[in-house]
Amino acid sequence: MNQEIKKFIFFSIVDKYKSKYRIYADVVLYFNCKLLWNRSYYVSTVHSAYPDILGKWNKGKDYKKKYKQYYKSTNTVLHKLF
Repeated sequence: MNQEIKKFIFFSIVDKYKSKYRIYADVVLYFNCKLLWNRSYYVSTVHSAYPDILGKWNKGKDYKKKYKQYYKSTNTVLHKLF
């Protein structure tokens, strides 16, 4: 198997553990949004292996965006993304 080192960590978010939107998986990741405080991060409404290639589609309904370190509204961004 060809393995390459990825520079990104990928995960999906849901509003609660038993959400109807939860993807069936064996692992559920819970974290405090403060973990993103000193890091740049990307959010996307679409699945992509390349989150750093940014863009908007469907009149802005679908997008990939980057947020810089110390962005003050990270919690709002994650809630809006959901």
